[in-house]
Amino acid sequence: MRARINPILTSLILAPLSIQASPSSSSPIPLEKTVPHPSSFKSPALRKMRFESAYQPNLLSIQSAEAPMGKFVGELQEKWQFPSDHLPTGMTIDGLHIASWNVLNSIYMGWIEKNSQGLSRSLIAQEDVYLEGSKLTFRDLHVIECIKSMLAHPTHPRSVISLQECGEAFLTELQRQLPEEYGIVLSSNVPIKDQNIFIYDKRTLDYDPSRSGISKIFSKDERTVLNVCLTRRDTGEALRLINGHLPGEPGNAAPDEFAAYTGSFASANETVIAMGDMNFNEVEMKTAFQRNAPEGFPLQTISPYCTNIGLDFCSKSIDHFFIVSNKRSTLLKNDAEEVMVGLRATLELL
Repeated sequence: MRARINPILTSLILAPLSIQASPSSSSPIPLEKTVPHPSSFKSPALRKMRFESAYQPNLLSIQSAEAPMGKFVGELQEKWQFPSDHLPTGMTIDGLHIASWNVLNSIYMGWIEKNSQGLSRSLIAQEDVYLEGSKLTFRDLHVIECIKSMLAHPTHPRSVISLQECGEAFLTELQRQLPEEYGIVLSSNVPIKDQNIFIYDKRTLDYDPSRSGISKIFSKDERTVLNVCLTRRDTGEALRLINGHLPGEPGNAAPDEFAAYTGSFASANETVIAMGDMNFNEVEMKTAFQRNAPEGFPLQTISPYCTNIGLDFCSKSIDHFFIVSNKRSTLLKNDAEEVMVGLRATLELL
């Protein structure tokens, strides 16, 4: 059982396109994470061997010259001084700064406790302590401070942040602490235990709920995808932003389903940007998007760095941006320090 602490100690923490209604549209249903047991590669040596053999040159796949990012990192444990098992990523489009981050819902802490990623003694576990009389943890409050720091970044203040794995208590506290100039778009109108959301700056963007939606698109999973229509106040340009957390079981159709969904919104009238925790590496997702790319709309991909550790104790890039547009825009990937001050130290572990 987790310890509880008095709320007084919290002071110590540092710190939405006009769309057709989908026949499968409904309120999101959160799912528990399920993964195969990693018993076949328990030892560091076997994990390293598994990684090194996974990307050996395959003479039968000569058309695939691109290899995904990542390396064997082993058990990082106390070296991981960051409040989530995912790093946030960022991009800039015509001067507008956007970020995406899986903040790690506390209901999934069992993954950390079982050491499935080599992080059972990391800051994530150390801060998994409930405040007395609350469903919030120290880690939840730390994550909120990180979000606010991205909104107020000294050189790249975020106008949009998409978040995945937001718990109910965490969302309530985030809404309480968020400055009034920012709005939140939720993926469910009723309280649920796990949501994807968008935060947007109301000073620079207008949200059109009538042109936004929540849809179920995955054939083997009940989770939903959130899309929002935002209009830039400075240029009047419409942006359709899609926030997805894809089911990651190997061999499922989620990458193609998400890519096809994104491509279905291609329009001369707006720029479409899909983002989120996609649970597949940059090569797999880019391939899926290329297979489903709408004709006449160039595809741009931003996967800036590794963001997560797999069950094989290897770093991987699974948090991406895909831009579908026939407009001429200036796109920039952001480095770690441009996303969050101090993030580079954690990225260097991956």
